[in-house]
Amino acid sequence: MLLNFAIHLLLFSCIPFYFARQKSSIRSISFFCYLSVLLVAANYGGSIYLFPITENITVSGGTLVYCAFMMTTVLFVIIERDIGVMRAIIRLVIGVNLLVVVLSMTISWTLRNPEILNPFNTSIDIFKVSLLVTSIGGMLVIAELVSLIYLFERIKARFSNVFAVSVLYIVAFITVICLDGVLFPLILNPFSGHFLSDVKSGVSGNFIMAFAYGTPMLLFLVLFRKRLAEYMSQPLLLRELVSAPRERLIDEIERQHKSLVLSEQKFRNLAESIDDIFFSVDKELRYTYWNKAAERSGYPSEEVLGKHVFDLFTRQAVAPLAEFYQSVLDRGKPDRVEIVLPILAGNRDFEVSAYPFDEGLSVLVKDITESKELQARLLQSQRMESIGRLAGSIAHDFNNLLVPITANAELGMMQHAARDKLHGYFKRIAEAAEQAAGLTRQILAFSRKQVLEMQVLDLNTVVTEYESMIKRLIGEGIKIHTALDADLAPVTADRGQIEQVLLNLVVNARDAMPAGGTLTIGTANITLEEPHTEQYGDLQPAGSYSMLVVRDTGHGMDSDTRQKIFEPFFTTKTQGKGTGLGLATVYGIVKQHNGNVIVHSEPGVGSTFKLYFQHAGRSARVPARTTSASNLELGTETILLVEDGTMVRNILREGLETYGYTVLEAEDVADALRLAAENDNIDLLLTDIAMPDMNGRELYDEVVRVHPSINVLFISGYTDDVIVEQGILEEGVNFLHKPFSIASLVQKVKRCLGQSATSPRVTG
Repeated sequence: MLLNFAIHLLLFSCIPFYFARQKSSIRSISFFCYLSVLLVAANYGGSIYLFPITENITVSGGTLVYCAFMMTTVLFVIIERDIGVMRAIIRLVIGVNLLVVVLSMTISWTLRNPEILNPFNTSIDIFKVSLLVTSIGGMLVIAELVSLIYLFERIKARFSNVFAVSVLYIVAFITVICLDGVLFPLILNPFSGHFLSDVKSGVSGNFIMAFAYGTPMLLFLVLFRKRLAEYMSQPLLLRELVSAPRERLIDEIERQHKSLVLSEQKFRNLAESIDDIFFSVDKELRYTYWNKAAERSGYPSEEVLGKHVFDLFTRQAVAPLAEFYQSVLDRGKPDRVEIVLPILAGNRDFEVSAYPFDEGLSVLVKDITESKELQARLLQSQRMESIGRLAGSIAHDFNNLLVPITANAELGMMQHAARDKLHGYFKRIAEAAEQAAGLTRQILAFSRKQVLEMQVLDLNTVVTEYESMIKRLIGEGIKIHTALDADLAPVTADRGQIEQVLLNLVVNARDAMPAGGTLTIGTANITLEEPHTEQYGDLQPAGSYSMLVVRDTGHGMDSDTRQKIFEPFFTTKTQGKGTGLGLATVYGIVKQHNGNVIVHSEPGVGSTFKLYFQHAGRSARVPARTTSASNLELGTETILLVEDGTMVRNILREGLETYGYTVLEAEDVADALRLAAENDNIDLLLTDIAMPDMNGRELYDEVVRVHPSINVLFISGYTDDVIVEQGILEEGVNFLHKPFSIASLVQKVKRCLGQSATSPRVTG
């Protein structure tokens, strides 16, 4: 018997899952037919089928069918996501119960004629009782359905979590079914006389049935949580369901329809006004909506709607996107992905956000190509800045090491004749030291920490005077062409550094044209109306610029190479044929001049480097370039040398003494102040800038109080930002950057000694 009960229970529990999978066109008809059968079976089968659960608890077939009716009705309302279905169900209950009453009355009348219509003398009592039970039961079913739906409406009005609502729905279902076990015996008590036993049996049996049907109900609500969520969003219409006339319901439906149309219109207006691509697809991934921004991608809506995603792009291009859509549909949760798509004859980066709804997906597509490029430029700028800081940090110590190497090699050559073997050794040491110094200058140029000697400069003059050297560099296989703007505005720049830039670009162009080609060097005036971010991440301000252009017809570069060409030690040349510092030096020098570099290059086409330098102003005068020969005659003056590095101090003293100068050697600030106080005749203060107790500028201010006519020459191996912090690089200050040769030091000293002490200045 229990097995028979379990089979009945399982069959009744599976019916709602079947209805949920049916097509909507036939679902309602089959559902109402099924409910009609359940109502008739509940009325006539309640006393025929009995299922003993325990010795004291017996579940009737009527209770089994009644609970199945209640469960299926509740779940069907959720399946249809429309509380208005309840109106039809209540009508069905009334109609079927009236039919059962009429049928029972007819059968009762028939059975009163035993000789003619009732030959087997069937008892009439069962049908007499069914009239009362049917009437009372019908009213209870309607009341309990209304109560159950009312509880559901209150629950969904207070809670938004689908799983919490599901559990509370089951609790409400069990409560109402158990309440039926009390009410039905209470109403029938005058006819039964066994109230307590009927209540005990009714409540126990109903609880077992409610709990048994509550389990598949909970499973149903979990599996079809989308439908439950949509049902939860419906407004409370219980009062209208019970009492409103048909016309009022029609008016309400029309009002909601108008509200829905208005809401849809607002949605369309919003979707059409946004700049991002927005569209929707159904469960088969066919386009159902396509906004105006999507049409700007080159695909009109009339050519898109109804088509599959694979019809718009190649399967290979959008296969990952289709997989993404399908995963969002399967999981039922929004998600986001970045993907590259071929739009408008080019690949562009997009951020795709998909939001599932019952009929498919809403998709927002944002073009992030420019933002990704800006991000890449920022990362490139930060990377190059970090490399520059690392390069600049080692320059000071390296420069201090090169000073004694260079000076000792120079003094060694002075002590030996050119034909002497030792002279050759010293010469090779000096050449190696000069190469090391050149490497340091290149690293410092990249890190934008060179000490510059700025002057008003005509770029046309630099190109013209440098053209003969350029011809020797590029050889006969490459044609050179110049296109100089005769009205080019002057710039403020370090001439030596600009020549270094031109040299590096020319060498780079020559190496890009091993089979020959054309090298073009040009200048032009450029005006930027608005600031913009250039290709390596820095902001180029609006303003007037003088542009220097170097163009070749070589093998060119791809985009990946273009992003790396200014990084130090990056080179596409074979090992031993390039250091990777040429273009890094160009970049650093131009940036230190507050300029910008723009590179245009394509494989097989060639490369163009455009260098932008801010105008110095039309009224600025370009000074005539003078080349002063070194006058290395012996000196007779007294020099106070202050240097905290012993090795550097010793070699500078020896070098200056070799050229006849008297040197007062001080190892620190205190020693320098003492020597300044003890000696009446000091012609020049030669001091390092960065020292532990007092910087070079502060020391000069103290010494000049004792020797008002003394001049000063500052030396340092630090980069320009440190020197600026020390307050040294002001206009008119004499400065010599390490490493330097003894000859250049002596030449600088002679120029400083020839100046007025009241106006010390940089002598170039």
